Amino acid sequence: MTQLYVLSQSGDSAVNLGRFEYVYVGDDNKIKAVCGQRVIRLGDYKSRDGAKFALATMLYYAGKNPGAGWYQMMRGDAAEEHVVRSRDPAPNQFAANGKKPVRRGGS
Repeated sequence: MTQLYVLSQSGDSAVNLGRFEYVYVGDDNKIKAVCGQRVIRLGDYKSRDGAKFALATMLYYAGKNPGAGWYQMMRGDAAEEHVVRSRDPAPNQFAANGKKPVRRGGS
């Protein structure tokens, strides 16, 4: 059983992740850990993609550090920044000379 302690995003609670049944992203973009009837909020994020990235980062850390260790949940703005950076860039709508292409009718 893992002994990974997770400090919540707000810093007001810490939990032993090994004692919880599962951790998930709720409909309200909050990462929650469940143990029986107890539900503890680990982080609150602006978007679902940001919450999923923060959860994936935590699980990656847990996989790399199976023994005792501490992990603090990612800040909301850091998760959103990663989501924005990972999007495909917008297509370039300008010509090679930097000007907008001129479209004239006809064939």
